[in-house]
Amino acid sequence: MRFFLLLLILFSNLSFGQDLSGQWTGTLWQEPGRTFYFEMNIKSAGASRVKGTTVIRDDATGNYGVIEFNGKVTDSILVFEETEIVKEDRAKTDPVWKSNTFFWCIKNGELKFSQANNEAHLTGNWSSTGTCQPGTISVSKAFEEKQKFKSIEDCYGDPPSAEFMYGMWTGKFTQYSCNINGTYDMILMIDEVDGMKFSGMFIWPASQFSSDSRSRLKGEIVNGRIYMSEPSQISGDPLVLKGTYKSKMTSCDDMRGYWHLKEFGTYCTDPRVLKDGGNYKLTHYKIPTIYFPHDSKELTQQSIKDLDELATFMKKFKNLKIGLEGYTDNTGPNAFNWRLSDQRAKVVRDYLIKKGVKSYRLKTSFYAQMKPAETNETEAGRVLNRRTEIKILKR
Repeated sequence: MRFFLLLLILFSNLSFGQDLSGQWTGTLWQEPGRTFYFEMNIKSAGASRVKGTTVIRDDATGNYGVIEFNGKVTDSILVFEETEIVKEDRAKTDPVWKSNTFFWCIKNGELKFSQANNEAHLTGNWSSTGTCQPGTISVSKAFEEKQKFKSIEDCYGDPPSAEFMYGMWTGKFTQYSCNINGTYDMILMIDEVDGMKFSGMFIWPASQFSSDSRSRLKGEIVNGRIYMSEPSQISGDPLVLKGTYKSKMTSCDDMRGYWHLKEFGTYCTDPRVLKDGGNYKLTHYKIPTIYFPHDSKELTQQSIKDLDELATFMKKFKNLKIGLEGYTDNTGPNAFNWRLSDQRAKVVRDYLIKKGVKSYRLKTSFYAQMKPAETNETEAGRVLNRRTEIKILKR
């Protein structure tokens, strides 16, 4: 028995009107009765042509391989042909081929498209030159509703700036490579904006690694798309660095996109991550600023609502730490303002502790009338200076 990798040709927008790009999974059978797990990552090559990579794995031995393919579609028939092996792991644990002299078959074949409910299926026969026995394949993929994207100008004005990116974006990202396929938490923290450019950090919570890991983030908005990269690591476990992220807005507070690598980091050497790293969906969480009445440290009803939401957010991401910075306007004696700004930071801290946030995650500081957010020459400006600012600590 010999191992092989079949390349499946899919078209990202076939005549039957569905987007078939992305990841498909299923089973490949080889006569006289051996089965393999299949994972197919599909891209359109324009017109009726397709390309991509397919992964085959023998669960009994751990052997797997990755091969590139090209192909075309006619009506509902997908015709495929393998082109080049890009990676293979031929362990010497196979009960038949202990000498490790087997090879991956170069194959071709035809698959027919069908659909039922919200799932698409591709089934058909494959064959190969050489001595490989033929077989059949069956793979499937759930349909996704075609995503409608919002114009950034519709949400934030024309011409827009990257100011709307400020704050936290939280959600999930999916990784299709490095042999750790899965879905994990993802956080962006944007704390600097300059025109159409912005910067901050990626936070990868401990659900993926043994502890939170962080990397620097740089981004820019170009032609309505949001481009981001992670040039270096800040802390935590080794990461797949040099990532490139391309996003669009799905609503004024949501984005989705795809990521891949420009070059290998130290953590991953799987060539698929260069081409089909994964996707992500993020929702904007606006970190609140807590405002206070004149000469007061009392929380308003709006502040209590904002802090309840912040406590829920922090209990979800258990390793995040925040700084609480208390401020005043410039009215009143200096000594009074310094004491009041300290009290404003601590009243926010105490409320979050009461809501279940651990005290070691909260760091207070106070600055009186220093670093005003707005002018102190008007009452409208002074109202915005009576505040406690909340910032995610980079540690």
